[in-house]
Amino acid sequence: MMRFKNLSISGNLKKIIFSKLDNLFQSGAFINGPQINILEKNISKITKRKYAVAVGSGTAALILAVRLLNLKKGDEIILPCMSWISTANAVVLNGAKPVFADIQNDLNICTKSVEKLISKNVKAIIYVNFAGKMCDIDNLNKLSKKYKIPLIEDGSQSFGAKYKKIINGQNGLISAISLNPMKILGGIGESGIVLTNNKNYYNRLKIYRYSGMDRYGKCVYPSENFKIDTLQAIVINENLNHYKANILKRIKNANLVKSKLKNYLKFIDSKEKYKFDSYYVLIAMHPKRNLIIKEAKKKGIELKIHHYPLMSEMPFYKKNNFRKDIKNGYLISKKIFSIPFYEDLNNKNLLYVIETLKSILIKL
Repeated sequence: MMRFKNLSISGNLKKIIFSKLDNLFQSGAFINGPQINILEKNISKITKRKYAVAVGSGTAALILAVRLLNLKKGDEIILPCMSWISTANAVVLNGAKPVFADIQNDLNICTKSVEKLISKNVKAIIYVNFAGKMCDIDNLNKLSKKYKIPLIEDGSQSFGAKYKKIINGQNGLISAISLNPMKILGGIGESGIVLTNNKNYYNRLKIYRYSGMDRYGKCVYPSENFKIDTLQAIVINENLNHYKANILKRIKNANLVKSKLKNYLKFIDSKEKYKFDSYYVLIAMHPKRNLIIKEAKKKGIELKIHHYPLMSEMPFYKKNNFRKDIKNGYLISKKIFSIPFYEDLNNKNLLYVIETLKSILIKL
């Protein structure tokens, strides 16, 4: 079976990481090692943020980003109907109510839908730069200013992407990014990072990360343990040397797939020239999506769906009947699927994926 993405590490990269791990094993600094501070500085510089706090997962990053708002019972947060479930869970786990906005054809949040859902109870808007594609940042910022509602950026799927001169992770009051192995920049396990320009938030984040303990060993805000392992910081710091090249390889592979299958599939692309997509996944649309996935599996190719069902239609969220506006998202979610094209996929296997899908699509 050709997996959707090969997560193995080999060659020179493996040797470099192993040599750094040997130093870690000798030092014994498995928690709070110096490499974590280096990671935070590296990503802070890349995203042009003043402060960065590395945590144990992308989910933890989102939970803490929302926690900074000090929400109360009855408060609401608007978010897109389509994302990985952690985006919605972060809202509920902080005692607030999610309000699900519709998405545009590029799978990013629809600002018109957001404005329609704004009420006195809405305390923030979470937007997701979905699948490597940046949202409509200008209009989101205008909405935020008009209604005095802060923006939280979920940049987990779009490290390296840009909107004009704005970098993924740079916009909004707070940004949260996942750094797990499936992402454009990742480690060899779960990790994430929270970014902000607010010094008070930065100080609180460091306390939240360490079970609510301040530097004097006093519990200030009861919290969970959200610490990141030094191991992950070491691997991610090394992968920072390669992410730009990997994005270019992804773009090259994606363009080849699209050029060969454009007569059979509709691909989700950003049309605006001022957007730079980092291609977390390559998403196509077809009304017979489920059949295509089934037939591809028979041929040894793993296709994925990012993401189905919609967050608003997951059992817990559907049962609780949270406010929503999801018409376009509901229709799109039944047709999309993702094609393997990752940077390490050699040309022979990439062509096999293309020709196999073409043979399936011709028969439909």
